[in-house]
Amino acid sequence: MVQQAEARFGGIDILVNNYAAPIPRQHFSESTWEAWQAQIDYTVKAAFVCCQAVLPGMRARRWGRLISINTVGIHNPSLTYHGYTAAKTAMLGFTRNLALEVGPDNITVNIVSPGLTLTQEVQDRLTPEERERHEQRVPLRRIGKVEDTANVALFFASELGSYVTGLYVPVSGGQVML
Repeated sequence: MVQQAEARFGGIDILVNNYAAPIPRQHFSESTWEAWQAQIDYTVKAAFVCCQAVLPGMRARRWGRLISINTVGIHNPSLTYHGYTAAKTAMLGFTRNLALEVGPDNITVNIVSPGLTLTQEVQDRLTPEERERHEQRVPLRRIGKVEDTANVALFFASELGSYVTGLYVPVSGGQVML
């Protein structure tokens, strides 16, 4: 994948890790290690493999941005998202350790963590009453838009974020405050 992208577009300067695995939504007593491993593979292993593939070029150019899309669920967990939350939480350690290692090469590593975002799937699933209840729990009184997450990722990808690394930014309208 990286070789094809580099052949077509040149060097890869920005990598956005954005993986979505189906979430089993089970109580811990019903979950299996296989389900947890799938979440770890879709999240941590995928980021590991992709980062390893792009880092040699970034290091050679002495510039790069590694950005992972995560979830505020690591600070505001859901009852039945055990493996998902564990895998996403592991990304925090992955990001901070990698930021220490690649910082001297002018490469930043950060996480953008949206709260509930008004994707088509969310629109299809939420009733008007559920949407209203959720919006009342958010200080900005609305559900996030895809653009809200994209704007923070754009900041990290740009020179505006050149002195920010190892950071986790919740994009949740104030629902999660660090």
